[in-house]
Amino acid sequence: MAKDKSAKKSRVTTITFWVTTALVAVLFGFSGGVSAFQPPDHTQIMLDLGYPGYFIFWLGIAKILGVLAFLQPKFPKLKEWAYAGFTFDLIGALVSMINSGQPVSMYFPLFIFLAILGLNYFLNEKRTAG
Repeated sequence: MAKDKSAKKSRVTTITFWVTTALVAVLFGFSGGVSAFQPPDHTQIMLDLGYPGYFIFWLGIAKILGVLAFLQPKFPKLKEWAYAGFTFDLIGALVSMINSGQPVSMYFPLFIFLAILGLNYFLNEKRTAG
């Protein structure tokens, strides 16, 4: 009976890990792609947040490279850097929103994304500990 419960818990952990991995990869992949291609609406939003125009493209490239590092399993230190970069990006976005006077309702998704990233990090550590 305990073995069945342990197997079910392991299965839930694995599924949750892969779902959160997909969410993080899609979020930062999409965000990076949009920043790299610089459509006018997105560029204006970034400029309104206080970012210089030249920075937007490079932020997008960094996010795309971060997704590649995040998804690869071979180099765990590189993956750690991707987690750190994504965390810094989300915290930086929050600080930018606060400093540019965005409404508080705009902050909520960032906390959700940080929670998803944190859960994924925790599950990754749990999976790779064994």
